[in-house]
Amino acid sequence: VALLPQVACSIQDVLNEPSPSGTWVKERAECAIFYSINSTKRGLSGIDLGGALIKQAVRSLSEELPSLRTFCTLSPIPNFRHWVRMELLRCAFLQQTDPVNSKDLFLRQEKQDLVAWF
Repeated sequence: VALLPQVACSIQDVLNEPSPSGTWVKERAECAIFYSINSTKRGLSGIDLGGALIKQAVRSLSEELPSLRTFCTLSPIPNFRHWVRMELLRCAFLQQTDPVNSKDLFLRQEKQDLVAWF
């Protein structure tokens, strides 16, 4: 787990961040970033070990460091970028063709941020 003042965009951002001291962490860390959690061993197939570990870590870190506000992962999600693009297109299409019944997955600001990102 990396403790940073904000969400990192890549593992390189995490590695480039200087190691925080105990005082810095308690005063400034607002984001806990998890990375490299997986269950690749054959015997662990079908067991949500990563999810269980993250949930336990979130509970422990939340108690220990109340300044933490954001918990995220840098672990890749296959095809996530493609899915987000398609969802943005779907939302835009539905908004144009059926604005009364369209349901957005994203808030207006989230959509603007995502469109700018992609």
